Amino acid sequence: HEYPSVRRTLEQWGHLETGATRSEVAKALGVHVKKAVGFGKDVAKAIADYTQFHDIDLIVMATNENREHPFWMHERVSTPVSQKSKLPTLFVPNDVTGCVSLQDGTPILNRVLIPVDHTPDAQPAMERIAWAKSKIGGEAADVTLLHVGNPDKFPAVMPPADANCTWTKMSRKGDPASVITEVAGEVGANVIAMVTEGQHGFWDALRGSTVQRVLKHAPCLVFTMPADG
Repeated sequence: HEYPSVRRTLEQWGHLETGATRSEVAKALGVHVKKAVGFGKDVAKAIADYTQFHDIDLIVMATNENREHPFWMHERVSTPVSQKSKLPTLFVPNDVTGCVSLQDGTPILNRVLIPVDHTPDAQPAMERIAWAKSKIGGEAADVTLLHVGNPDKFPAVMPPADANCTWTKMSRKGDPASVITEVAGEVGANVIAMVTEGQHGFWDALRGSTVQRVLKHAPCLVFTMPADG
């Protein structure tokens, strides 16, 4: 209920006349807005279950990811939704600037960070970012491909040749989640795009998945694509 009104926002952006009706949103823009109510004690499961019975391509979730507390201190919702649904998810932390101007609706996708490794394959993330930039237009986006590990073992990646993007390879050593958020701040990323495999292994179970820890400190949006989705 604290989200901005759809019609009021579209009026502010100049896409609707002042005082437009709900039906005019679909008529003028081809955008159909549906509000649904779910039930259940497990919020993450209720949201994930909804995606199983509806044709959903993308989940967009506002989150604070317990950014002020260790990950184990409070119940989590946003990352389990992504894991359970196995759908691409755009996480919007409540204290970062998004890639759409709230004032006039102008899309901003100038700088992107994509962590790459041998597993999972980061190619799908690169292709989605290239596709999104082709729709947004504007000047070419600076995309940083970050490998956390030995520079001599940089994964074999193939940036889309026809994309409106410039691709830069970077290698750093250290804890993956810490390095990812640090570099995102250095390059001024609008979004971190990651292909994920969920929790696996002792250290992920102990410290929380890399995505959870990136979300806790990310200075921008975080877009995830499950490798097995």
